[in-house]
Amino acid sequence: MSDLTLRKLSGYTWTPRNLESVDFTSHFIAVEEEIEEEVNGIFIPRQNSVIWGRVLRSGSEAEARGINVGDRVLYERWMGGKWEFDGGNSESKRCLIMDVDHIIARVE
Repeated sequence: MSDLTLRKLSGYTWTPRNLESVDFTSHFIAVEEEIEEEVNGIFIPRQNSVIWGRVLRSGSEAEARGINVGDRVLYERWMGGKWEFDGGNSESKRCLIMDVDHIIARVE
C-alpha cells in the first residue's frame, strides 16, 4: 500500500501513518474517546454517544488556548472525524480529529 492509502474500518478511516509522526496544524487536536467507564472494577460501555476523551496530539493554537496533550476533555457530541492510525509493531490508535473550538471544558 502506498503511504497515502486510506480505507474505512468499522467507521474509522485508516491510514498507514503512525499518530506520533503527524504534526497537527494550528487549531486541530486528536482525542482518544473514553468509550467505557469503570465501576467497582467492572468496565461498562457508555450508552450515550461519547463526549469525554483524552488529548493525544494538538496543534499550536490548541496549546495556546490551554488544551495540551494528556488533558481530559469534554467535547461537543458528534464532533470530530474518526481516524485509525497504524501502530507499526504495536496496536493501532483510534481517535477523533476535531477543531479545538469543539472542546467545552478541560477536566482535572
